[in-house]
Amino acid sequence: MTQPVHVLLVDDQPKGLESLDYRLKHAGYRTTLAQTGELALQVARADPPDAVVMDVSMPELNGYQACRELKK
Repeated sequence: MTQPVHVLLVDDQPKGLESLDYRLKHAGYRTTLAQTGELALQVARADPPDAVVMDVSMPELNGYQACRELKK
């Protein structure tokens, strides 16, 4: 049996996260949510995603910085 694709969703705006989470889950994806770049890094280290959808405009650790860290 094939495992669903795991997508990490990162956005500091809860409504955006909820909307995207709802759509992806109903399309058969497994999602994990994070509201900060730092939390996204922690989540990705613990349970590496197949794909990441991330807002670039977040306080503290923005999406660009978080992506650089994820690539390491």
